[in-house]
Amino acid sequence: RFWLRAWNREEVHTDTHWPTLLIATLLALTIALVGWLLYGSQLRAWRESMQRVSFANRVSHELGTPLTNMTLNLELAARSLRTNPEAAGKRLEKVHEEVGRLNRLVTNVLGYSHDAQQEHPTLCCPDQVIEDVLAQFRPALDRRSIEISWQPHAPATGMLDRDALSQIVWNLISNVEKYASSGKWLGLTTALQNGQLIVEIQDHGPGVPSSHRQRIFQAFERIHESTCEGVSGTGLGLTISRDLATSMGGTLQILSSDSGAKFRLTLPFKTA
Repeated sequence: RFWLRAWNREEVHTDTHWPTLLIATLLALTIALVGWLLYGSQLRAWRESMQRVSFANRVSHELGTPLTNMTLNLELAARSLRTNPEAAGKRLEKVHEEVGRLNRLVTNVLGYSHDAQQEHPTLCCPDQVIEDVLAQFRPALDRRSIEISWQPHAPATGMLDRDALSQIVWNLISNVEKYASSGKWLGLTTALQNGQLIVEIQDHGPGVPSSHRQRIFQAFERIHESTCEGVSGTGLGLTISRDLATSMGGTLQILSSDSGAKFRLTLPFKTA
């Protein structure tokens, strides 16, 4: 209630109809809330759309790179097959390397498209699985003059998802090749402790800031998004690797390190 006093001392009283005011206020708040929810929904839809576009562009680029390299090396191998068989053989080795890279990329994309990861344990030796993955990377790491420190201490045989372990290690080594080649060093160790397999991969690259150590496990997340950094990627490797580790009852975490980045993979492992 409020009133106005005129110059002629005539009093004018105005009454407020509280039910009407309350209804109007609630209606205004409802409209504002609906508007805010619609805005949030549209914003999320826009972000998801941009992520899909970015994801499609990255995957297209990543698929195109190994295919282009394979085509080029096959052409060069065909030209030198008769005149220089040794050079042709080296070209074919690069083709084999690109085939492995392409296969892993497709596996990552397919893995991300499925919400649930199913474990398929088989009888295997962890050191041999990792050695096979490392063998695929040796030519690329040698070309970048990256020294490899491989210390295998898990020679036992037991039940483990061989493909999942291979994919996790492949993604971690691939990150060293792409983002930490400036450190010129890759450290890889395995150990068996209290019924667990422990795999540690370390580099001497630029490392990961503490503020990004959880974000890097999110899909499409990269520390640097600058287009001039010269590194491509789908941003799914660590996301899928952690999901695979979790589905196997283990963990994948990044540890504090004085130099570069250090990842530790821990998986339950029972020897046969």
